[in-house]
Amino acid sequence: MNRTEKLYKTLLSAFFSAVIVICSFITVPAPIPFTLQTLGIFISCFYLDFVASFCSVAVYILLGVVGLPVFAGFQGGLSAIFGPTGGFILGFLFIPLINGILSKLFGTKFRFIYMILGLILCYLLGSVWYLIYLEKSSYFAVLLTAVLPFVIPDIIKLILAERIARLLLRATARMKIGSKDKLIGSQIKAQIKRPVNVFVFNEIDSTNSEAARKIRQGTTLPAVFIAEKQTAGRGRRGRTFFSKGGLYMTMAVDYKNTDIVKITTLSSVAVAEAIKDLTGENVGIKWVNDIYLSDKKICGILCENVKDPKTNKSLGVIIGVGVNLNVKSFPKELKGIAGSLNSNKATKNLLAAKIVNNLLNEIESDKDYIERYKKMSIVIGKEICFERNKKTYCGLVCDINENGELLVKTNNGEEVLNSGEISVKLKKS
Repeated sequence: MNRTEKLYKTLLSAFFSAVIVICSFITVPAPIPFTLQTLGIFISCFYLDFVASFCSVAVYILLGVVGLPVFAGFQGGLSAIFGPTGGFILGFLFIPLINGILSKLFGTKFRFIYMILGLILCYLLGSVWYLIYLEKSSYFAVLLTAVLPFVIPDIIKLILAERIARLLLRATARMKIGSKDKLIGSQIKAQIKRPVNVFVFNEIDSTNSEAARKIRQGTTLPAVFIAEKQTAGRGRRGRTFFSKGGLYMTMAVDYKNTDIVKITTLSSVAVAEAIKDLTGENVGIKWVNDIYLSDKKICGILCENVKDPKTNKSLGVIIGVGVNLNVKSFPKELKGIAGSLNSNKATKNLLAAKIVNNLLNEIESDKDYIERYKKMSIVIGKEICFERNKKTYCGLVCDINENGELLVKTNNGEEVLNSGEISVKLKKS
């Protein structure tokens, strides 16, 4: 989290605290301010970091002690905190406390459950406090009068707060935080619509290599690995991949179909549509795994099957995506070949999340994608040259079949090309 984002969240925390404080000054009608108080606390816990949300609740409690006596009379103010319901008010501290501790220990995936646990502790403290204060009351009576009436409304408020917090996170993600387009894991995760483990690196050897390592170590899938820079980025057939200044990511999934041609064509559709949806650019696909814009390559895709070295069984599939996003310069050998997706509509965080969402949608739906692939193809109907067994052949691309293979009409008849065995080059006119 950079300084600008921290400032933004701190200001929002102050806003929530102010809402809570203002509501604390209102005594009639009670349900309205109480609902806004708890909703504000829940939102701050879901949206803000642990310290900010804890401070927000603490401000609410402290100003209940200081503010209410001023606005509601000294006796009325103190009775709200130190009276029979004071345990419930102080119990709110458990919500960010439990949320913060468990999020640090087990991650934020189950944050909603952490909030429920915080509420349970809040109710327990409030109930015990209520019993001690009234002495003769039974616990059953406390449950009926002081706990159960608030359980369902609080659960509803939790659900509402989680939705509001997610909208706020997405709104934040759409802001270009700071002077540079930097990768921020929390912003990416907020945009992803399914539970996904997100790993962000400033620099790494290769996101594909890291994904393979993590899969073999037992990392929960799906997971995405994203880097600002790769020092050993690689493409198909062992080629090096220029990896500086763009978006470099690898999606790791537990996909039963290990047909790399299918996975590559499927992924090409998902990535191309993500770029088009986000920027409006009319990108095309050069068979089998390259995304082109204005006759220049702006994206490459490398799919691999990760296997157990002992049993040779598939552990997962990794989909590596490298996008030249707002790249200002290329090495001499790539000039005239590589291009850049220059857009103020696509930040790294937004594009990464969009690609993840599209990939998961395609994999989970497993619907027909070949027709969409063919519509975006820039080789169908074109003369191409391809290499096979160190010999060069030329022909006309007729079609792409349902398996993602290229059908080429040559002087020797129709050739069916598989990505694992050929290298395609558009024939220069």
